[in-house]
Amino acid sequence: MKRIMLIFIAALMLTGCSSKKNSDTEPPVENDDKTVEDTIIEYDASEFRRIDMPLKFESGSTTVEFDFLDLYELGIEERSPDSIPEEEIDRAFSVFSDEWVTDAVNRAVESATKGVIWNVNIIGEKLFFSVDHTLGFIVIASDEPEHDTVVDYEIYCYDMASKELEMLYSYKGKEPPFELSDYFAGENGDIYYQNDDRQNIYKIDKDTGETSVVFTSEKEIAYLTGEPETGKPMAAVYDKDAGDYCGAYLIEDGGRFVDSETLEGYRKEPTVGVEDRYDVVTDKIRLHTGFSSFNVVSITDSRITLSWESGKLFTFNFDKMELYVTEGRGLQGIAADKKGNFYCKGGEDNSMRLFVPELGTAFRIYDDSVSGYSPVLYKGVSLFVVMSRDYSGIEKLAFIKEAE
Repeated sequence: MKRIMLIFIAALMLTGCSSKKNSDTEPPVENDDKTVEDTIIEYDASEFRRIDMPLKFESGSTTVEFDFLDLYELGIEERSPDSIPEEEIDRAFSVFSDEWVTDAVNRAVESATKGVIWNVNIIGEKLFFSVDHTLGFIVIASDEPEHDTVVDYEIYCYDMASKELEMLYSYKGKEPPFELSDYFAGENGDIYYQNDDRQNIYKIDKDTGETSVVFTSEKEIAYLTGEPETGKPMAAVYDKDAGDYCGAYLIEDGGRFVDSETLEGYRKEPTVGVEDRYDVVTDKIRLHTGFSSFNVVSITDSRITLSWESGKLFTFNFDKMELYVTEGRGLQGIAADKKGNFYCKGGEDNSMRLFVPELGTAFRIYDDSVSGYSPVLYKGVSLFVVMSRDYSGIEKLAFIKEAE
């Protein structure tokens, strides 16, 4: 129940699919329909001038600015301490009587009355999130009988344009239809979720409250998340035979399946004539990386950044034909927007930073010493989630303003 599901988009990569390849010396091909194909330009890693730079952390201020949104100021309904089931509190004290238990239970009651915020997602101007009022104190005792916890949660939609907050769904009882880690809210307020069968997607209609099966997958549904461009709900699918993620069902598009290459906007293909080496291919370029394994961190029209198993970051700049190599182990939770800006955590203070590959430098952009936060991307606009001081939920969002 407490698992964070902040909608980080998973790296859904599938190799081995075929694609049309054009050399940069070939003219555009005119087909029978009189349409012209874009030329795919090929690059080889050996053509780039390599520049190795040590990772540096700059403590000075930058011009990055933020718009903060405090979620607890939106009008969330708090609970009265009396609303916490006495059986839950009594159960804790019946097992232990130490002083630390009293303090822990009191903190758990305070947290449950306020509510713990999770599962943030943005679709257009609408912000969706859940608030968990379940008492979070867990007692572990070998001789304790089985006990069903009273679950209490709500799902909200906040319209960032009209500044209006709407409760979409609430539940209180011992048999919830889904855990908060297994749901996703659609643009119109319908609730989609999966349960232990991992093949059916259910929908709770916002207007009627009725529950129905939207569709059934032949493959195992790994989790629900947001489509990279729109944030709309989709179900990521795991192929047990291939041992990898293979794509996702677009839930609000009739369950249409989209492969991982289409979702990510690139694919990895074996380098022709070279054993155990792979290319990165988009609709505009083919880069012969010379690597046998790597992860794609960021792709724009002018550069590609890859991470290698050694922990290094490799940024290929196509305009300057330069390759910037930086030690990336000191950077955590890297998220890149569509302009290729990198946001992450790092340095001795583990602060929020803007990383510039061309300089090998991570600039500190947020100084408040919160206990935890993670960069997130929504439609190419970066934000990071400011978490509570004790890691229990989310307090506010920090939207990074784009430069004029």
